[in-house]
Amino acid sequence: MRRKASVSCIVLILICLIVSLLSVSAAPQASINSRTAVVRYSLFLKSNYSVQHDIDFVWSFRNTNWSRVTFQSSNPRLLGSANMDCQGQLVSKDSFDAIQAFGWRFENAAPSDLLHVDFKVRVDVSSFSPSSLVTSSVGKIEDLSSYFSAKDLAKYLNHSYYWDYSSREVQAVIQIVRQRIGGSTNVYDIARGTLVWFAENMMYSYPYEFDYPTGRIKASEVLKQTFLGRHFGVCRQFADVFTAVMRGFGVPCVKESGLILQDVDGKLSVSGRHAWCVVYLPKVGWTRLEITVPDRSSLDMVGVGLVPYPWYYVPEYVEYTNEAPKSSEGTVYPYIILGGFIRVEEDRLFEFTWERVILACVLAGTLGLALAYMRMRTRIKKLERSSHLVSGTQGAYPVPMFCTSCGAQRPAFGRFCPECGNKLD
Repeated sequence: MRRKASVSCIVLILICLIVSLLSVSAAPQASINSRTAVVRYSLFLKSNYSVQHDIDFVWSFRNTNWSRVTFQSSNPRLLGSANMDCQGQLVSKDSFDAIQAFGWRFENAAPSDLLHVDFKVRVDVSSFSPSSLVTSSVGKIEDLSSYFSAKDLAKYLNHSYYWDYSSREVQAVIQIVRQRIGGSTNVYDIARGTLVWFAENMMYSYPYEFDYPTGRIKASEVLKQTFLGRHFGVCRQFADVFTAVMRGFGVPCVKESGLILQDVDGKLSVSGRHAWCVVYLPKVGWTRLEITVPDRSSLDMVGVGLVPYPWYYVPEYVEYTNEAPKSSEGTVYPYIILGGFIRVEEDRLFEFTWERVILACVLAGTLGLALAYMRMRTRIKKLERSSHLVSGTQGAYPVPMFCTSCGAQRPAFGRFCPECGNKLD
């Protein structure tokens, strides 16, 4: 009975550990700000050339310390991938400017051909907590030279085609913000003051005049147009204006864009594609900011940071400079995306967390002990089969020559094992 009870206890422990491990992997993620999912991109496009021409289609992702994308499968076959910056220059994968670009080629595509690219990626991403930044935790513009070389500082303050901060329109915004923050050079005050100006003077509205979604205009052009007393645009225009204002203040800023995922009742879904900014805050580092704050309530919720859980940002592209668009056979873009979909195919994939690693180690250790116990029991049974009959008061009955608990040789006299103290029957 004691032997059966021991085996039953081990089996019960194993079942409990397995159930615990599975429950961790399938538990609701409402209180966990990291997720893993497989996202499928299925896109249809056609050539924008007037004659047969090779079409190179490129899609990119940007790995950070809170978002990582791993390519899984593709149809047609992936041509190749490389780490480069927004200017097409090869860079190290650890570079702040690095974009992981994936490419496909359609040879001799006719203008009427319908081209299709379908691929899947694994996304490991974390959401953000509400911003806790304050003025005292951020340095001033004067401190930036301690964090950047002169070359890098010039790169992230570059006056570019779309970020024309020397224009009268952008300079007017800079002057208003400077007055409202009392001339402070603290970078937090500058960023927060600019976001307040956005909340009071920008309106999220579909910019028909901008030829959405392929068109793009300068920050000054966005500020020239008003509707109901406000400047208007979508996230891309908000980010361009904010980047221009930041650089006009002398604050390093880049524009980032990508995919937005949302947790809906514990399941991830694609909310859409989005654009935001990354600003360098002295004493803090590069910090991502949600720029599309069309009212004060939105700003109060987000603060100087990104929208917190249940939203997840998956960066795809980053831009530190830009130039005037160049035409190609009378067109700017070699292809036109006609449509398609981006959706989460699989969610709640098994993730290696510390809790699961600990449970897995305990499970493996318990299995090892169980196997060792079963092996020892097998050995003892073999020894029992080699036992002999001894005479007793009750007649002849089998007596093991070895202890049935530890396997030690049975003493000639005595009722207890000299090794483990087990009672010898």
